[in-house]
Amino acid sequence: MSKEDRNKWDARYASGSYGGRLDASAYLQDWLAQSKLASGDTNRGSMRALDVACGAGRNAMHLAQAGYSVDAVDISVQGLNKAKDKCQILRLDVQWIEADLDNYAFAQACYDLIILFRYKNVAMMRRLSAALKPGGHLLCEQHLQSRDEVTGPRSTKFRWAAGELTGLVEANGLVVESSFEGLVEDPDHKPAALARLIACKPEVSV
Repeated sequence: MSKEDRNKWDARYASGSYGGRLDASAYLQDWLAQSKLASGDTNRGSMRALDVACGAGRNAMHLAQAGYSVDAVDISVQGLNKAKDKCQILRLDVQWIEADLDNYAFAQACYDLIILFRYKNVAMMRRLSAALKPGGHLLCEQHLQSRDEVTGPRSTKFRWAAGELTGLVEANGLVVESSFEGLVEDPDHKPAALARLIACKPEVSV
């Protein structure tokens, strides 16, 4: 990402953009609840999660509250500072990392869960796949191209074409367990066109 990108996001967070979104993504909350019920797991303390392009950290903090050991990466100092302040108030332990995601070196085979919400970076998917442990999951929620009047970026540069996200995830060795493309209502009650998917990294064959 360029210096201009960094400055753009710093300015947005400094001005209070996204300040009304305090709760974690409903998509993430639902998956966490379902995965806990399915596994019978009530303690995730030994599991590691990564929040990519974490912004002001609402999803990363929710993962920490759910018991994960969490790393959260973003390019915006302003966003990360807001996250750190809130994290301190809540007495949560999250590793906040300032980095340019175009060239950040993720730890290899390290994470049980990676979340990537509303940030398009096609080249990064290979590194995210490598960062997952065998059996680990990737959760994505991305802006989808649409002819409808929807919230989010106007440029198709920042939106995925139909089927594009699923194809990219599968091309990088992950197995898509569920996916959705269509219109939903955003937390601010505006229509949003989203692509969502949950994918798993296959276990290593013995």
